[in-house]
Amino acid sequence: MASNRPTISGTRHVIAAGHYLATHAGFQILEAGGNAVDAGVCAGICIGVLQTEKVSFGGVAPTIIFRAEDRKLVSIDGLGVWPK
Repeated sequence: MASNRPTISGTRHVIAAGHYLATHAGFQILEAGGNAVDAGVCAGICIGVLQTEKVSFGGVAPTIIFRAEDRKLVSIDGLGVWPK
């Protein structure tokens, strides 16, 4: 199957996003020494610009992180503070 998107691959990192430019930006963060959270935030900001229909002003950012140092899976709801 032909694709107009470039292949983005590496041997030390894994990242996926809904748009190849967001994936590439996150990958560059990892290559520069950033961690998975840095790359995820970068890719998320890019998605907000590249695929505006996928993002709302609500600020919801559910996140799942595996911390290798203590082998724990952390889930963050990312809902922020609700108005009173």
